[in-house]
Amino acid sequence: MNNRAKSTLVILALALLLVFGGFEPVAASQGIGLIVGPDFDLGEVEKRQIYHAGQMCIVNTGDEPSWYKMDVSYLQNQSQLPVPKEWITFEPQRFYLYPGVNGVYQFDYAQKIVQVYLSIPRNARKGEYFCYLEASTDSGSWLSLAVGAPFSFTVVPDINKKKHKSR
Repeated sequence: MNNRAKSTLVILALALLLVFGGFEPVAASQGIGLIVGPDFDLGEVEKRQIYHAGQMCIVNTGDEPSWYKMDVSYLQNQSQLPVPKEWITFEPQRFYLYPGVNGVYQFDYAQKIVQVYLSIPRNARKGEYFCYLEASTDSGSWLSLAVGAPFSFTVVPDINKKKHKSR
């Protein structure tokens, strides 16, 4: 039997196996839910400070285990300054969750508490800042699910900065 005949036979066998092989479609779904702690509007913040901004509870609402990751996203053409990603720290930043059982997500394996920290550098511009604190599935595919919480604050001038008189 030549190579072309073998290839044709293999393709025909696979086609028959798919049609008559008894494969049942499997329906699994990824899911993600978000329970936000305190309000993520920090009000006025100062330069050279680190703030514990709060925490987020991420839950796997799907029916299969999944990897999740935390990130920062923005509105297109937003009026506020975008929060630089380097200013935000998530602990943990990436984690694995199993699905909840019968709609119950209070088990440790189905939820993760993520701490959020904001570090304002010395050279931060004064003004209003905005972003979304986002949790998303991290399965490596081109399609992922995401949820986010709005996060805002205003950088104010240094209070302790000495004013120099001009002579």
